[in-house]
Amino acid sequence: MRTSQQWRTAVHEAGHAVIGRVLGLECGKLTIVPDFREMTAGFAITDGQWKTWAAWEERGKDRDLSSVYRGRIIMLMAGAEAEIVCTGRCGGGDTDDRREIGLTMEEVAIPNGDWERYERRLRAKTRALIRRHRRKIEHLAKALLERQTISGRNVDRLLRQVTSPPELQRRRRISRVRREAQRELRRLAATGQLPRISIPPLIQD
Repeated sequence: MRTSQQWRTAVHEAGHAVIGRVLGLECGKLTIVPDFREMTAGFAITDGQWKTWAAWEERGKDRDLSSVYRGRIIMLMAGAEAEIVCTGRCGGGDTDDRREIGLTMEEVAIPNGDWERYERRLRAKTRALIRRHRRKIEHLAKALLERQTISGRNVDRLLRQVTSPPELQRRRRISRVRREAQRELRRLAATGQLPRISIPPLIQD
């Protein structure tokens, strides 16, 4: 691949990897080594919605499954949207992503069956996330150009390098407040003072 094509591919896969992690999906390694048998220029591993949902349950995140589906759709959209934001255009290598988006959207209950409006709304959310995390995406893409393949653990390590101290403090504060709220809810539910409730989904319609 020419250098510009390699950069777009690196940005595309980094977009998947970063946004998948931002949304709390279960993610693994990524690569820009072409697979000529599968006809792919690269890939970023993100586990299926059931594994993510199970992991959320284990961590005490009380979410409905539709949240995982929406998160997966946004993650799939993030490759092309990252190319547009970071390079000015999409190189057209998102055919597999679009197919997976279509298959995943079939599992989501769309209000009034308005698929096009629903997809536009999710793409707008995806573009906003890409802009917010552009620095991380470009940092990861540069590392990917150098290394070609990066393990999931090293992706996490690289992204921590570009997380600002205020962001880290905010994450710790949110995690602490969430843990305290969950403990209190469990205590109240155990004493019969409060019925079991669900925390709002990660991404609202």
